[in-house]
Amino acid sequence: MRREAILAAAVALQEFRLHQLAAYCGATPEEVEAALATVRDLIEPTGPDRWRVAEPGAVRAALRGAEPPKSRRRTHDPAIDPVSRARLTARLVLAEETLIECGTERSPALRQVMAATARNNVLQLLAQLTPELGPWWCAEKSGSSWQTESFRARIHAAGETAAADIALPRLRADFELASITGREAAGEPVGADDLVRTAARLRDVLNIIVDGRLDQLFQRFIELTMGLAGPVWMDAPSKPARTRLLVALAWRRLRIVAAHDVRQASETVLLILQQLQKERNELGGRTTIDLYHFIEHLPDGWNRLVVYRDLLELLPRQLVCHRQKELLPGVLVEAIADSRASDHLARIATRLEDDLDRSPFKSESALIGEAAHVFNDVAIHTAADMDASVLQRSDQMRMQLLSLVNAHSGK
Repeated sequence: MRREAILAAAVALQEFRLHQLAAYCGATPEEVEAALATVRDLIEPTGPDRWRVAEPGAVRAALRGAEPPKSRRRTHDPAIDPVSRARLTARLVLAEETLIECGTERSPALRQVMAATARNNVLQLLAQLTPELGPWWCAEKSGSSWQTESFRARIHAAGETAAADIALPRLRADFELASITGREAAGEPVGADDLVRTAARLRDVLNIIVDGRLDQLFQRFIELTMGLAGPVWMDAPSKPARTRLLVALAWRRLRIVAAHDVRQASETVLLILQQLQKERNELGGRTTIDLYHFIEHLPDGWNRLVVYRDLLELLPRQLVCHRQKELLPGVLVEAIADSRASDHLARIATRLEDDLDRSPFKSESALIGEAAHVFNDVAIHTAADMDASVLQRSDQMRMQLLSLVNAHSGK
């Protein structure tokens, strides 16, 4: 009687934790485990100590005394043995540590080998979870795409979660990061869509799993993405200085956030990639993101505009500007300003753009240093003419900009 009551409760709840099901039907956790073991092929894990009735009809048949039919799909045995658990964990650790070590490997040829090693370990891990698909190296087609095809087949067969605390979303992120690493090392193009998809995978995993190794993987993804000028398209050396300044500031500020809070940074990197992709698509034949862009006139003398965020620190207090939303995190905001504030921001932006265009030094650090210099010059004149507090605010922003000069040892 106890077994029937437990199984009926499981069907009613559909998804549950063991202690929740025990409380629901007034049973002990041991009794719940024993009852679920009788229909093991009809339930599946959805997370740590969390289960779902995969085939309610079959469980109901078992309650009526009929022989429980076999599941129409493969499900994982939640009681995986310790040896298999250790093997799964070892392959996961090897794959992820190899990807992290790619960040310090300067040889593209060796990075290719390391990326392939990481991909193969993910496939071997999945092969342990999907033995019905044969050895991990089996594929119907040969060629460079066989790993991706095999991965898709196995990840689909494995379902949405796996035993031994191996989350399949994590394996998706690992595999895609390995693929991007290998393509970058081989000099192959990496599309913006690929970066956005991988960023979304990492964000989702970081939101459900706390693991220092995942934090390191995310840091590696940031460094890899910063080095891929092609996919982001707008930070290449041939692009206008103002555009390169904004993109450089976005990435460098992201790295600072990531050093303290990878989960917040995982949200931010996705927004940066999506906004840069949007800017690229909207620019069409143009190649510039402006520091100030007027959008429209609003009633009562207000203007809607997009502006480089740091310029707002140079506004005298008597000029009014309200931030509405952030577009490119840490860099571009949409705002509503009165006409005097709009004119003031437009003048500062033009001054900075002209100085950036005339500067003979085109490295990212030089562009940031030039912005800091202009901030200081504008603040001195504004303080003398309109508002002395601008000088203090400008000094703080200038020091923050200068701290970013050495935030990245690259371009």
